[in-house]
Amino acid sequence: MNMTAPRLALDDITICAADCLNPGLAADALTRSQRHCRFADAILFTSATVHGDFRTMAIPPLVSRQAYSGFVLHRLADFISTEFVLIVQWDGYVVEPDAWSREFLDHDYIGAPWPWHDHHRVGNGGFSLRSRRLLHALAEIPDDCEIAEDEAICRHWRPALERRGISFAPERLAARFSYERGRPNEPSFGFHGMFNMWRHLGDQEMVHLVNTLDSRTIFCQEYVECFIEYHLQRRFAPLAALYRRWTACMSGERIEEFLARLIDDRALVRDSLAMAARADAILKQVT
Repeated sequence: MNMTAPRLALDDITICAADCLNPGLAADALTRSQRHCRFADAILFTSATVHGDFRTMAIPPLVSRQAYSGFVLHRLADFISTEFVLIVQWDGYVVEPDAWSREFLDHDYIGAPWPWHDHHRVGNGGFSLRSRRLLHALAEIPDDCEIAEDEAICRHWRPALERRGISFAPERLAARFSYERGRPNEPSFGFHGMFNMWRHLGDQEMVHLVNTLDSRTIFCQEYVECFIEYHLQRRFAPLAALYRRWTACMSGERIEEFLARLIDDRALVRDSLAMAARADAILKQVT
């Protein structure tokens, strides 16, 4: 008897990712999502050669957030034929298919709430569901915004989009759809953020991911937050792997200075680096 749960049928949704820095990990995010859901189509937009259970569409290299935002805002509409598209990035994917609700499709945009804003808090674009109607509305907006595409959609252009009939999901529903900075009180359909991956990946899976990351990624805020989280969780293999990527290109003193610029707690920085160095030394002895 096959005890495998049937996949959630999402036949009016395309899942896609656009990534030229970590395309293999973006492919993993598509694959992990497809284990839970059957989508109408699955597309990886990239300049690299990557194989998987999805279509690969060649695009010019996206090597900056501005380039990524420009593609999502002004070119994605040309490739989506379904009524909705689920955009994922390498650090976010479907984790709780039972949290799916058809209410998500009552809106043109839904993504994890941003708890630090006092209004227009929906939401994060790294794991977001968007209607084709929204994609075409965005393609008509002049490319004059230099902020991240999700901020541009949900805060900069939101009033104008709402005047055109575009609907943004309420915060309560968005929290059920996805989480990023604020952990919800109930399971979410998906998530976004490297600093949340400790909840969803085994330690060896995370070690493999860290070793695969493009070198430019290891200097981002999210990587540092992930390092601190593994320190707090006392999960030594991922902590050592994260630390080892820095030691390959920086001295210990420079690593501490780098972390101190992003983490406003010098004691925490020193404790986490000391623990990582010890874990790295011990793991090198036993492997």
